[in-house]
Amino acid sequence: MKKLPIGIQTFENMIRENFAYVDKTSFVAGLRDEGKYYFLSRPRRFGKSLLLSTIKAAFQGKKELFQGLYLEHNWDWETVHPVVHVSFGSGVTRSLDELQGAFSYILDEHAKAYAITSVYTDLRTRFADLIKTLHDTFGRQVVILVDEYDKPILDNGLPDRRGIRARGAEHCRVCVGRGGEKVERAPPLADVATNFKPGLDAVSFANYVY
Repeated sequence: MKKLPIGIQTFENMIRENFAYVDKTSFVAGLRDEGKYYFLSRPRRFGKSLLLSTIKAAFQGKKELFQGLYLEHNWDWETVHPVVHVSFGSGVTRSLDELQGAFSYILDEHAKAYAITSVYTDLRTRFADLIKTLHDTFGRQVVILVDEYDKPILDNGLPDRRGIRARGAEHCRVCVGRGGEKVERAPPLADVATNFKPGLDAVSFANYVY
């Protein structure tokens, strides 16, 4: 009997450790085919982080994880994309400096993983340069996943950053942002959301969850 995946939010861990998994991978194919920018906003514990990690595994070409699942025969496993996965879900962010430090660490870890370097110090420029360099280096557009973007904002009431825009569209294959709260409670996404389409409609998301 397979174990129940209580508290497991990573698709790869769920599969490799033989936890029970109800196949929802057809939704990943839908996200791939139907658009480019997505914003997932639903209550906590609705499987958003699990969905992002499933997207990550698929675009990284980890076919062995999808044996017996919908994507096994409905995905181009020969085409592998670099993935930038940013998560702000761990710990409590007490200040803007802590947030910048956490983001800098995430960028450093991606640079190490892909053996690339950047000459820039500004975080926004480093992020843009990382995406462009990955595209140029690997010849494939980058998949960008941002998990719990709103947590540092809600942790500490960080300053409003309206006007942020998704840049470098030519370097991006799919970009998925997800938060657990309403957009209006997290001002930085109030404008950004205009560039994104809902990731799943209400019926589709209900089917994904259940």
